[in-house]
Amino acid sequence: MKGMYGSSVLSPKEVSITRLAAAGYKNKEIAPRVATTELVIKNYLRTIFDKTGMSTRLELALWWLSRQNLCEGCTLVCPKVANQI
Repeated sequence: MKGMYGSSVLSPKEVSITRLAAAGYKNKEIAPRVATTELVIKNYLRTIFDKTGMSTRLELALWWLSRQNLCEGCTLVCPKVANQI
């Protein structure tokens, strides 16, 4: 499945990292929460930025928060919430 900018949708780990980054956690705070290193988090965020078309953490956070009524990790409206939007 392709994402909104032509790349693959976010993986489950990328979703977890996006959630934490959107919540304001720093890379060094995210790393132990997903059992990896700060450098790996930095690389994940670059990939997430590429996939979403975002270039800053603020843009990513706003994008993530705006998608909370969507299926996790996808770009399509979940049928369960479609009637509520």
